[in-house]
Amino acid sequence: GAVHQVERLTPGTSFERFVASRKGTPSEAVSLLREALKLDGTNSDYWMELGVLYASAGRLGEAIACLEKSLDLNPLNEDARSNLASLYVRGGRRLDAARLRWERLWL
Repeated sequence: GAVHQVERLTPGTSFERFVASRKGTPSEAVSLLREALKLDGTNSDYWMELGVLYASAGRLGEAIACLEKSLDLNPLNEDARSNLASLYVRGGRRLDAARLRWERLWL
């Protein structure tokens, strides 16, 4: 079904390219994003990027919190929605993943 559709996280494109261009490590990327969030804590994309990095590092609780924050700030952030649904499925929260997909239809 639709809940199983997203099996891997959708990387955030712009920040990921930036880090790759600087040959940065994931921990450096986390540090950069934390600094960026100090300057602009309302940026949905920064929260999504941080969530993707945390998920890649196996820090699922922190990843979920970041992706939820991203969606709170911008309910139309489809990458954050897909990534969060994927993490919900991984964590056995299939109903929450289905709710996210259902809400998408009403936005």
